Amino acid sequence: MCFEVYGFDILLDNKLKPWLLEVNISPSLSSSSPLDKKIKTMLICDTLNLVGVAAYDRKKLAKEHEIAVRNRLLLGQ
Repeated sequence: MCFEVYGFDILLDNKLKPWLLEVNISPSLSSSSPLDKKIKTMLICDTLNLVGVAAYDRKKLAKEHEIAVRNRLLLGQ
C-alpha cells in the first residue's frame, strides 16, 4: 500500500470565493508558526489514520507486556 500527500495553495477573495493557486506534489511539512505546526500535525495524524496506522499508548503496551510475562512465569511453575 502506498499514498501521496498533495499540498493545495488556495486564496480566498473578499467574497470568500476560492482560487486555486498551485498544487504541490511534495509539500513542505516544516512549520513556521504555532498555527502552521498544529495544522500540519493534524494533517499527518489524519493521513496516518486514513491509511490504517493505529496509535498506541506506549505505557499501556508495556503494562500489558509485563502482565503477559508474569502470567507465563506463573503458569510455568
